Amino acid sequence: MVVKTKATLVEKNQLSNDVYHFIFSTQDEFLYEAGQFLNFVVEKENQERPLRRAYSITSTPSSSEIKFFELCVKIEEYGEFTPILQQSELGTQFNIMGPLGLFKLKNVDDSSNITQVFIAAGTGIAPMRSFIKDLLLNKNYLGKIVLLFGVRTYQDILYDEEFKELSKKYPNFNYVITLSRADDSWAGLRGYVQDHIDDLEINFVDSTFYICGRTKMVDSVHEVLDSLNVVKERRSHEKFG
Repeated sequence: MVVKTKATLVEKNQLSNDVYHFIFSTQDEFLYEAGQFLNFVVEKENQERPLRRAYSITSTPSSSEIKFFELCVKIEEYGEFTPILQQSELGTQFNIMGPLGLFKLKNVDDSSNITQVFIAAGTGIAPMRSFIKDLLLNKNYLGKIVLLFGVRTYQDILYDEEFKELSKKYPNFNYVITLSRADDSWAGLRGYVQDHIDDLEINFVDSTFYICGRTKMVDSVHEVLDSLNVVKERRSHEKFG
């Protein structure tokens, strides 16, 4: 159910040069599913309509934490809202509306052995973190789970240690990183996520794909999946910018 409520900033941590992890508590119960997003509603001087900014929820749904949510946000230097968020003190309140969106898990049940493939770039990792942790921690999913995550440099990798720990603890979770601007010390994959999709050791016909990132990246991934004969019913995406 969509609610309008107040969210209080309770924690913020810098993940990279321009990306922050924020934790909020809510005045009312905030029941969301993995993959959904919310809107901040900000009144601006000299504007008839309030400013609305949408962000994917990166935390994992939990019945014990129904008044908390987490966000992964890139700070845009000249943006209308993200600099405000970055500079806000703990305890600052915001008006929010949500949860919203139909970007949700598919083909998940107790007997499912379908490979779940998550392809993300940059802060497109936000809903993927929620999806993957929901599958592993809440749903005890036994099928194969693959995360293909692309960023520019090693310093830009988000939640790296967390995903490494999950891949160690859960043998069915495969974590793959590619860097588009790697330096000479990087021994892993190079290039964009779309360059490495057909290298994944999966059955493409029977897998379900989730894609999140900027429009150009999402469109390029769909082109690759078209070439691999992945039907559109087995894909979903969220794109921005």
